[in-house]
Amino acid sequence: MTMHNIEILAFKGCLPALTLYNSLLELLEQDPSRFTVRLDIVPAPRQAKKMGMHGSPTILVNQREYQIKRRGPASFY
Repeated sequence: MTMHNIEILAFKGCLPALTLYNSLLELLEQDPSRFTVRLDIVPAPRQAKKMGMHGSPTILVNQREYQIKRRGPASFY
């Protein structure tokens, strides 16, 4: 079984990112060997592009973006 690394990139105050992160933490309590999860808060839109963030939240699984097709400039989905 392959361990997946999940990274959530989000602007401060992005409720969907916090909800997702908390839900994943609850799953990890049941089985910590399933995956790892990290939440990174992006401080400003100009830094979003540098970090590869296309929206808030941006979800990376094993360093690959979950939403492969970019739908516009970095902002809230």
